[in-house]
Amino acid sequence: MLHIIFTGIVGYGFILNQPLKYFLLAILLHSIINIPAGLYQTKKVFPLISIVLIIIIFCLILFYFSPIDEDVKKRKGFKIDGTETVIYKK
Repeated sequence: MLHIIFTGIVGYGFILNQPLKYFLLAILLHSIINIPAGLYQTKKVFPLISIVLIIIIFCLILFYFSPIDEDVKKRKGFKIDGTETVIYKK
């Protein structure tokens, strides 16, 4: 799930014509998520603390970046009408 969010962040950067900025942000967020796992693997924290930290960080990322979907839908020239386009028919 996190990799999907990070991919979306980079894609959003392309929409805003700032792909490098959002790519680096996705790398930074991925590193932040890895900190609790690394602390657990080096026996610095208990497993439950590591899991709770990962869940908290995940929820903060999800909460903060969920408005991106609405912003993308409102952008000029971007249309979501719910119909599907058939590329290939058997």
